[in-house]
Amino acid sequence: MILRRWIALIGLTLFPAVPATARGPAVPLREIVVENGLVYGKGGEKELQLDLARPQGDGPFPVVVGIHGGAWRLGSRKQLTIQLPWLGNRSIIEYFAARGFVAVTVGYRLAPDVQYPAMIEDCKAAVRWVRANAAKYHADPDHVASWGYSAGGHLACLLGDSEPADGLEGGGGHPEQSSKVQAVIDLFGPTDFTADWKPDVEEKVFAPLVGARLKDRPDVYRKASPLQLVRKGAPPHLIIHGTADNVVPLNQSKALASKLKDLGVPVRYVEMEGKGHGWLGDDLTKTLDQSVDFLREQWKLP
Repeated sequence: MILRRWIALIGLTLFPAVPATARGPAVPLREIVVENGLVYGKGGEKELQLDLARPQGDGPFPVVVGIHGGAWRLGSRKQLTIQLPWLGNRSIIEYFAARGFVAVTVGYRLAPDVQYPAMIEDCKAAVRWVRANAAKYHADPDHVASWGYSAGGHLACLLGDSEPADGLEGGGGHPEQSSKVQAVIDLFGPTDFTADWKPDVEEKVFAPLVGARLKDRPDVYRKASPLQLVRKGAPPHLIIHGTADNVVPLNQSKALASKLKDLGVPVRYVEMEGKGHGWLGDDLTKTLDQSVDFLREQWKLP
């Protein structure tokens, strides 16, 4: 039952079952350009792709790197390209682009074909690719944020909370570029694999993902945990979690927010009262609005 919930719910509950009324934008939106299927590297023999949406104009524009959920075994970058009625029939990356960001949605390798850390290696390679191609896509390489939900939130945190010494960089190309992001937006992502999870979760989700049980490879579980890796000097974090989440415990986000605060890292922690593992409609729109407001505030954008 636990495994079915993880597979069915992690990263898959953001998508519409019923239509909703779109809200009008508070400010004029930019015209955008969308490019799909851009190859950003290879993972093993697998060609890795991302989709990109950007504002028209010369920029440079700040960047949002979007990462889908799906328990590290399901889902696709295309989940962030679905046009949603409550976003004015725009996708999530189009939403960010219309508000002045270069936004990408990253395809990464999934379990059980690969094990951790392949997923974060791919995401890091995508960030390096964005920086290497910043001039071509009118991106600002000094203002890159990660944005992800559920398993994607976990990977978004690792982009901000890990360092090269943690051994998660991989070999996906552009080694001259940094994979570090300057802001993290984490929606209900797991932050600590070493916590007291239900046995079925460790056995059927974490063990296949990392290749071992916690008692056998605590080092690998630690290197998969943003809470265990984050250090002083980490980038600002926005963390959002539903109080009724029965898939990823609320305490996972609370613990990371508390540690960030103790380290002196700017953090904004938001609880969605009564919400479970993901939300739709106006609540999703508000979450995206909060994401944009957070980045504008942290980076002092107009």
